[in-house]
Amino acid sequence: MHSPFPLAPAHGALPRVLRLTRHTLVVGVDALGIASPRLVDAQILSDARKGRPPAEVVRSLYRDYAWEASERPSAMRVPFQHEKTAVLRRYVTRELAAAIRADYQCVSDTKELCAISSSVLWGSQDPRADTVQVEAMRRPGMVGVQYTARGAPKPVVLMVSLTQTPDGWRVADIAYDRMRLRRILRLPVSR
Repeated sequence: MHSPFPLAPAHGALPRVLRLTRHTLVVGVDALGIASPRLVDAQILSDARKGRPPAEVVRSLYRDYAWEASERPSAMRVPFQHEKTAVLRRYVTRELAAAIRADYQCVSDTKELCAISSSVLWGSQDPRADTVQVEAMRRPGMVGVQYTARGAPKPVVLMVSLTQTPDGWRVADIAYDRMRLRRILRLPVSR
């Protein structure tokens, strides 16, 4: 599969921050700092009022949850798909937030996997990322996410579809290699 993103050279050590432009953000997962919840809330509210473009919403999402794919994920933090509805709605549509929460409730009730069997953001049961690249696509509301892991033969490419809501741009779907989040959650999928 041909990747829509340029890759950093495979040889040598990668710098912690590879490139930062208006349209592309590439960071090393371990380089990301975690702000306090109050600072994050204030930042999200401030950005939402400014009408952040789709790529900025996705950058924020992957920056805030980069720890999930680090070599040392934290047991003290809540994974994205286990977050409360209010937190999910900072990033995803109401419908997607409700479906993700319903799946988590199913897991809590049954103590078994329900529809979601891997990380929502990373499309993997054991995500590992050394670098994450987020890039706006030509089609409005489409954002590409590519991450690479040390020793992996090729990068993982995800396509994130966003929709404009009264609260700003929100993630409506994530396309993984052979599946889409909306299909996993049994939600209607647009063509």
